[in-house]
Amino acid sequence: MNLTIAEILQTTQGNLIQGNPNTVITQVSTDSRTLKKGDLFVALVGEKFDGHNFLEGVCQQGAIGAVVSKPAADASQLVPPIIVQVNDTLAALGDIANRHRSKFDLPIIAITGSNGKTTTKDITTSVLAQRFSVFKSEKSYNNQIGIPSRLMQLSNADEIAVLEIGTSWPGEIERLSQITAPTVGVITNIGPAHLELLGSLEGVTEEKGALLTHVEHALLNADDPMTPRLAGRVCGQITTFGWHNDADIAAGEIEIDSFGKPTFTLIIDGDDIDRVHLPCLGKHNIYNALAAAGVGIWAGLMPAEICAGLEGFQPADMRMQPTVHNDLRIINDAYNSNPESLKSALAFLSDIEIAGKRIAILGDMLELGEHSHTLHLKTGVAIPTNINLLITVGPHSRAIAEGAEGIVESIISCDTPKQAAQELIQYVQPGDAVLIKGSRGIKLEQVLEELMRET
Repeated sequence: MNLTIAEILQTTQGNLIQGNPNTVITQVSTDSRTLKKGDLFVALVGEKFDGHNFLEGVCQQGAIGAVVSKPAADASQLVPPIIVQVNDTLAALGDIANRHRSKFDLPIIAITGSNGKTTTKDITTSVLAQRFSVFKSEKSYNNQIGIPSRLMQLSNADEIAVLEIGTSWPGEIERLSQITAPTVGVITNIGPAHLELLGSLEGVTEEKGALLTHVEHALLNADDPMTPRLAGRVCGQITTFGWHNDADIAAGEIEIDSFGKPTFTLIIDGDDIDRVHLPCLGKHNIYNALAAAGVGIWAGLMPAEICAGLEGFQPADMRMQPTVHNDLRIINDAYNSNPESLKSALAFLSDIEIAGKRIAILGDMLELGEHSHTLHLKTGVAIPTNINLLITVGPHSRAIAEGAEGIVESIISCDTPKQAAQELIQYVQPGDAVLIKGSRGIKLEQVLEELMRET
């Protein structure tokens, strides 16, 4: 990064309270705990924190300056040498990131959707890395803090970028699209996630579709019922992917091995290309692979490069992550959960070949708003009939247990992951398969940690 204070003032419409406008900024920080000497500190304000309270501390750590939205003197008598005052520090963070992005003409692939964003980002990165130096967003830092912070690390060494874009409230995708200025947009699917603030499936579609008005090329799921509505918002070209309906990038002859890993024939524009063996669990991940293949085609990669990238990617932790412990098959999908992703995970548990029982440990699905009880209940009603034990964790997931009554032979509802782990330990036997899945706030990975510590 190489921006002068004068450039930052111009892009944020800020006022220079003190300091030299010709000072060059090479690094921006929003976290006083990780700030380094010479960083420009952006004092963000949230529900439970206020960066203005840390101005004295970042000054002592060697911050070269601070972007504030409150008079610095009200927060601390000791402040960094440079003070830029703006109306909104979160907006300023995005504006600074966009100014930095504008210095590069490399293409950016933006990926959003209700499910599969991170996996699609990782597979797409693996595909593009067969030829290019790829810049990608880290972990699931896909919001108005994480995306700008990562984007400001873009450098001349990068040839193409892959960014995951998320949302929690209306307008966030639009804002992130303005900041990142993407070239290609991928929407993995539309499902009932973040309904608490987006309201309905139509609201989710409207929010996710905001990405499409900013891109030259869109990749859309041919099997998603909302795709026709999304397609109407695309200004450029469209590539479709799927296997039930006609699609430009398709999968044929799908097989699932005894470990649950899919193999399929990659089909591009009607031509069979090659057999692809994915290193991840679950048939649903074929969609993510097809989307990544579509990006590879757009980028000009050869079919052999695309197949190598699909087979070579490394699945992320806590996303259908297989673990074997004392002859138990554990599927750790504890990173997050919503109705559609949970449906896919339960189908996987139902279909895999095992010698013992099938056990589902399911935590609350958060951010569903007024639809929460109904969607949890429907999940229970539709639970596969060969699940032998259901353990729910959290108040909302008790509705899953309610819906599953009469379908699952044994049902236990718990308040905490530790309680769930203790119930599991009493029941589980070698040869069993255990699915662990819940929203991030439930932290169901603690079930696995407790199980491995106690057995």
